[in-house]
Amino acid sequence: MKIVTKIWSGFALLIAGYVMTVIITGLNSQRGERFLVRVEMSAFPSANAAQSAITHFKQQLVFFQDAVVFGEPSGVERATNLLPDLVAHLTLIENDKENSSVVQNLVSALNHHIPIFINEASALYARLAKNDSAPELPKLAKTMKDRSDQLANDLNHLRDSLRQDFKDAINERAHQIVRDRIISEVIFAIVLTVAVGLIAAVILNLSSRLRLLIGASTRLTSGDYLTVVADAAPDEVGQLGQGFEAMRIAIHKRNQELQTFNASLDGLVRERTQELEQRNNELSTQIAERQRAERSLRLVESAIVQIDEGVVIAPADALPNGVPEYLNPGFFKTLHLTPDTPVAGGLISLFGDAPVPASFRTAWATACSGTQQTVEVSLTRGDGSNGIIEWHVAPLRDLGGRVSSVVSILRDLTKQKREEAQRHQGQKMESIGQLAAGVAHEINTPIQFIGDNLRFLGDSFGDLTNVLDTHNKLLEAARADGVLKEAIAVTDAASKRADVAYLTEEIPKAIAQSLEGVTRVAEIVRAMKEFSHPDQGEKKPTDLNKAITTTLIVARNEYKYVADLVTEFDPELPAVPCIVGEFNQVVLNLIVNAAHAIGDVIATTGGKGVLTISTKVDGDYVEVRIRDSGTGIPESARAKIFDPFFTTKAVGKGTGQGLYIAHTVVAKKHGGTLTFETEIGKGTTFIIRLPMSP
Repeated sequence: MKIVTKIWSGFALLIAGYVMTVIITGLNSQRGERFLVRVEMSAFPSANAAQSAITHFKQQLVFFQDAVVFGEPSGVERATNLLPDLVAHLTLIENDKENSSVVQNLVSALNHHIPIFINEASALYARLAKNDSAPELPKLAKTMKDRSDQLANDLNHLRDSLRQDFKDAINERAHQIVRDRIISEVIFAIVLTVAVGLIAAVILNLSSRLRLLIGASTRLTSGDYLTVVADAAPDEVGQLGQGFEAMRIAIHKRNQELQTFNASLDGLVRERTQELEQRNNELSTQIAERQRAERSLRLVESAIVQIDEGVVIAPADALPNGVPEYLNPGFFKTLHLTPDTPVAGGLISLFGDAPVPASFRTAWATACSGTQQTVEVSLTRGDGSNGIIEWHVAPLRDLGGRVSSVVSILRDLTKQKREEAQRHQGQKMESIGQLAAGVAHEINTPIQFIGDNLRFLGDSFGDLTNVLDTHNKLLEAARADGVLKEAIAVTDAASKRADVAYLTEEIPKAIAQSLEGVTRVAEIVRAMKEFSHPDQGEKKPTDLNKAITTTLIVARNEYKYVADLVTEFDPELPAVPCIVGEFNQVVLNLIVNAAHAIGDVIATTGGKGVLTISTKVDGDYVEVRIRDSGTGIPESARAKIFDPFFTTKAVGKGTGQGLYIAHTVVAKKHGGTLTFETEIGKGTTFIIRLPMSP
């Protein structure tokens, strides 16, 4: 074979290697362009669609929860309206045939299950938003929560799978570029080595030029594309050098294009990755804020459920006759109602047949106009007892600032008011006792010296009467003897002017009446002292007959104008252990009530009634009966007669505390009983029974 032929054979091999390198480089560029097109047209839209689907699904769950928490069925509608967008995102992913089978199977399943879940959840949460109390709802809500968690996990899995597929494609593309480059370089190196060998074998005289070409090829294979091969000879070696230079330039150009493409691809990947991370951080922040808000709402709801005060949210109507929107357990506890008690007639139905207090109407109107207010109202609670309720009303505004509802906070003040009344009553009685003791002390001293003076006058008048008798006898004797006629006449005239006979008869009567009055005042003073004497709250053996007599003396002014007093005391009544001061107060309250009842009768009939008080021993108890001839207790009031704040008297004439305190003293402090017998039109008898043993 000729050297030229061999040289041409070497060149042919060299050209073939170059062509293969160019072809491989071109194919690599085409694959890179197709990969970028797929990334732009498929991978990124699928990843974005997956992230948007997750966002829409979480937003739907938030709307469902808002619908239940705030009782707004519109939240369910907003959640349902998001379904078409969510399905569109999933359909976009499903239509991308470049995705892996795992992604295709997962998105197909989600595209099937999510619409079913949303439709079922819409129906369930719509019922929950309307406060449907069906017993199966909690279980359905738990099942729906588990399903939503599973679907959310599947969506996250879909997003993660798309991301992983994208990363795997990028890695595979990078590996493929490296492989193609290595293959092209290896092929080119092999072809070049063969060609150089052939040329070296046949062209020894051109060794220096070939060594130059060999050095250039070595630098080219090592990545040095900048060294120029300069050989302008018009022979075959020159042509080879020129071809080699052209190849170097082409490889250098392709290498630059490949580096530019890799740099742009890396930048695009970093940019897209940063965008995804930013969106993920934003979603994480939103989710954290939503979780904090949900936790705050749960804490507020828990606090409202656990507090003792009643909390009511009702529509802001002119009158609170609308069905309440919310009632916490404390509401039923405060008003002594069972949890299943309906309040269909609104809050005004709590007052029953009684008129709604004007203060409550005013407070409600004030709250509806935007200002909060607190009032105290009296009403009959669920167990029939009367109570004093502190009712605080405040406006609730919607997003537009309009008062849409009124929140009420109810606090039971019955016990507090009762204790305040007892303290007030005790302070009042203490003041009365102190006043009575002072009056008794002040009266006692002048009454004593008035009584002493009257007794002195009585004794002295007896002596004066003896002197007058002696004077009369002397005067009669002188008149009979006819001596001192002028003196006798003067004495007779003075006696007639003074009407000595009348004075002698009437002065003793006046002195006796004055002494009787002084004695009566002294009795009153002693009774006031005994009634007001502090007993330190300890039980002591007490003569109940004497205690009742003392109380009758103090209270005489209450009954003497309306009733005749009849006492039927057992003279053999034993001493009974009791707190005498509080027992006197019980008897005083019952006497005053009896006098008022009799007064109501005689106001229309005239005359006087009868107040009868009796004592006797009944087994192990001492029984005290206080009977009046009044009107009797109405049937409707008998069950509440001992309730605090209950009274049948007109406004301003009774506090409703007298009988309550009396019953408390007898039953709780003395272990006895206080009952009554009554008959309409004939009167009432209150019966006190106290044990004789401590």
